[in-house]
Amino acid sequence: MELRQLSYFKIIAETENFSEASRKLNISQPYLSHTVRTLEEEFGISLFDRIGRKIRLNANGRILYRYAVRMLQLEHDATEELQNAKKSPCRTLKLAMLNTTKLFPELIAKFCEEYPQIKFSITRFTSMEEIPDECDLIIHTSDSLASSSNSFQLFEEECLLGMSPNHFLAKAQSITRDMLVNATFLILPPENTLGELTRQFFKQLKLTPPVSMQCDNQQTLAAFVEAGMGIAFFPSLTWKVPDQGIVLRNIQNHTLKRNIYLTVADSTPSDSILAFQKYITANTQRS
Repeated sequence: MELRQLSYFKIIAETENFSEASRKLNISQPYLSHTVRTLEEEFGISLFDRIGRKIRLNANGRILYRYAVRMLQLEHDATEELQNAKKSPCRTLKLAMLNTTKLFPELIAKFCEEYPQIKFSITRFTSMEEIPDECDLIIHTSDSLASSSNSFQLFEEECLLGMSPNHFLAKAQSITRDMLVNATFLILPPENTLGELTRQFFKQLKLTPPVSMQCDNQQTLAAFVEAGMGIAFFPSLTWKVPDQGIVLRNIQNHTLKRNIYLTVADSTPSDSILAFQKYITANTQRS
C-alpha cells in the first residue's frame, strides 16, 4: 500500500464514481479501477459494493477511508513543517558556559544534529564577572544567580581531592579531616565559584591549611597539582582530570558539592532557547 494509492482511493470513496474521480484526478478510469483492485487484493477484502455500474463504499471501505484521511493529513503536515524549517533563517543562540566543563560540548553537538537550523555563539568564562551582558543562556555554578533568575538545576556533582600519585596522601584510599591539617593546598581565586566553595568548605572543617599558590584557572591548577606543588579540589563530573597524573580521593564524613545550573537570561525566550533548555535539562538529569 502506497500513499499515492490512498490518495486515489480517498477521492474515489468521496465521489463513489470512477468517472468523476477520473476527472478530478486527471487519471484514466481504468487505472483507478486497477488501483482499487490492487488494494482489495492486498487486504483480501472488498472495499466497495458494486451495484451495476455504480459503486458504494462498504464497511471495509469506510475503515480504510478513515485511516487514509489521517495518513494523508500526516504526510501533508510533515511536508509543510519540513518546508517551513528549510525556509526559516538560522537562529544563533548566545551561550555563556563554564570554562571547566567536559560534558556540555558533546551534548551541544548532539543538540545541533537534531536542530541543524540553530547555531551557537559560545563564550567561555571562569568567574561570574566574565559573563557577557548580552547572552541568551548561561551554564554556571552560582547559587545566587540561580535563585534570582529563571534557572534550572541540571545536576549536582561532588568535588574530590586531587593530588600527585607521589603525594603522601595518595597512599590512603580515604582521607580524614585531620590528615589535611598539614597538607598544602592550591586554590582558585574567590571570584571563582569553586574557589569560594573551597574557602567555605575549609571553614566548615575548621581548617586553615597552608596555601602554596592561588591559580587563576583550572588548567594551571591541574598542572601544578600534577607537578606535586600541593593538593586541590576537582569537580568529579565536569573537569577533565589527567588519568595518570592526578589521583582523586574523598574525605571521610565530609563532602564538598556544587550545583550546575542553566539560566535563561533572555526575558522573552524564543522557541530555539526553549528547545535547548528542554533538551539540555532532560539529558543532564537523565545522566
